[in-house]
Amino acid sequence: MKPALLGSVSGHSSVLTEFGGRFEQGERVFLLANWPTLEAALQHIVDERKRDRAPILS
Repeated sequence: MKPALLGSVSGHSSVLTEFGGRFEQGERVFLLANWPTLEAALQHIVDERKRDRAPILS
């Protein structure tokens, strides 16, 4: 599989690093092992945002 690149997004750097991403300083991108890993990281970010925005029922 080909590696996946994602432009630098500082707000999500910890998640991308958690999924094995490596920041390439010269190009200012995150390098991940493959596309499925990038997709999983992005899905995790989306799920976190949805959870954070869910209304609290009491």
